[in-house]
Amino acid sequence: MPATVRRPKIRRKELRQPDELTSLFDRATEFVDTNLQQILMACGAVVVIAAIAIGIFYLERNRAHAAAVQFSSALAALSGGNYKEAQSQFKQLAENDSNLRLGELARFYLGAAYLGAANVAGTSESATTGDLQKARDALQAFIASERDQMFLGMAQTNLAVVYERLKDWSRAADAYGQAASVAGPEQMRAELGVARMLVKEGKKDAAVSAYREFLEAHPYAPQRSEAVESLAMLGVAPQPAAPPIAPKSGALTPAKSH
Repeated sequence: MPATVRRPKIRRKELRQPDELTSLFDRATEFVDTNLQQILMACGAVVVIAAIAIGIFYLERNRAHAAAVQFSSALAALSGGNYKEAQSQFKQLAENDSNLRLGELARFYLGAAYLGAANVAGTSESATTGDLQKARDALQAFIASERDQMFLGMAQTNLAVVYERLKDWSRAADAYGQAASVAGPEQMRAELGVARMLVKEGKKDAAVSAYREFLEAHPYAPQRSEAVESLAMLGVAPQPAAPPIAPKSGALTPAKSH
């Protein structure tokens, strides 16, 4: 008896699979053919966006490098006393690179350049006043957006100096007070500035208290001599006189002579 041959049973689902794969491929091909232009445009857009991003990266890097070079040149001009050149370069940085950190700092140093120009001997009174006003505007613009406490304290102190030079004692005292509230290298100088402005405003008692508070708070500060000298010019001692000690109740008192 011949062996039984087992034939694999082909299911209807399996018979449909090649057709389904073919249909899926056909649909994909049809989709690509129909939307080829849109696909190419999308791919092109991705390439363009990538190229723009890369271009911006290198542009910003080159721009930051150029700003650093100009900032260094402006600092050299400021240190060398070439205030006009320093003003020109710092002003360009502040206007053209305000989104860079160096562009922000340029406003601080621009104020310093104008203040330096105002201190040049032989400058006319009108030119000095103009430089001081420009220094005020630059420093105010810097302070309005600055968050670094060290630079903020220095800027407030410089602004107070500008107001003092302009003989605006009230605003100078306010600026010195704000600088004194910021911990940093200018804090003690600003505290003495507050006391000095009180003297110029005619507030002697308040000034004496401010100087004495400074001496008490900073017993080893190099600026103590300035506070002591200022108190001497006001005709008062560095420390208030101690009140007389009253005799204790029941204490022996010297016998009166008869």
